Amino acid sequence: MSNSIEFVEPKRDANTNAADEARTKLSADLTPFVGKLSTEAVNGHTIYDTPGVKEDFLNKFWSKDWEQLQSYTVGAPTEKYDSRIYGSYIVTNQLQSNDPASSSEHVIFRPNGEVVGMCIETPNKDGVLNQVEWKGKGWSADQERNSCGIDAEDKVETFRKARRRANGDE
Repeated sequence: MSNSIEFVEPKRDANTNAADEARTKLSADLTPFVGKLSTEAVNGHTIYDTPGVKEDFLNKFWSKDWEQLQSYTVGAPTEKYDSRIYGSYIVTNQLQSNDPASSSEHVIFRPNGEVVGMCIETPNKDGVLNQVEWKGKGWSADQERNSCGIDAEDKVETFRKARRRANGDE
């Protein structure tokens, strides 16, 4: 009779692979991108090419939102907002063109690469920004004002209000 212990490799399935991918994604560090344009590479890739970011984005939003975001070539430097209550956020700002009245998308991340939400500003046919839509996983909310916000703090706080409104809490 043998007293040896046999190690059995656990079976891998789609759920196991998805969990491994989620752990990989959550180990990203987006803080080196702060102060950089979202099109600038850090350690060989842009913020949107960071492993796990695209997958998380597509799990929460439409592929047309991703394609639109990727088509924008102009942006402002990536910002960081540290809330004593809600933690840290990384915010990107992509513009369709250098025209201030062009469409834009703002993406809110956690520093670990998790995509929290996004805002889309769309001008009318006269070039006046008149449509602002906030999105989170499973919800969207139009906004009364004509911009997503002035800086990272304003965008995160406005996102939180939009989420409450979409959930009927406001």
